[in-house]
Amino acid sequence: MNQTAALAVALAVTILPAAPARAEAPPPPVDESVAKRDATAAAKAWLALIDAGKYGESWEQASSVFRGKVKKEEWVSMIGARSSFGKLRERKLDTATYRMIDGRPTVVILWNASYEAMPGLTEQVAMTLDDGKWRASGYFVKPPG
Repeated sequence: MNQTAALAVALAVTILPAAPARAEAPPPPVDESVAKRDATAAAKAWLALIDAGKYGESWEQASSVFRGKVKKEEWVSMIGARSSFGKLRERKLDTATYRMIDGRPTVVILWNASYEAMPGLTEQVAMTLDDGKWRASGYFVKPPG
């Protein structure tokens, strides 16, 4: 495995479903199409922070579950290594899937992404409804092949 592919695998930050289930009443029903739309828009904004090198801010904007599992310094170090991919050339939405994970509404979004040094990546962003807002709860980069 080349260094870039190894880095892509190392960037896996999968937070869910490690969070404990809440003892509270279940959330009200969610319109899945609206959830997918809103979570995808929030994911685009979150990825834009990362693309702009605002790694600390991306951590601050992530879900409470994410921030509880990954320290800010760890996140900044891990995601900063992504700069070896080069500039983002293109990112296209592939799929958005609504799920309940540990009692939390979650949308798992897959993007087909191409970077200068790493074309053909799949980026997965899990967005969880957290305090009334869609926030990142997981990020995973899969190298091509």
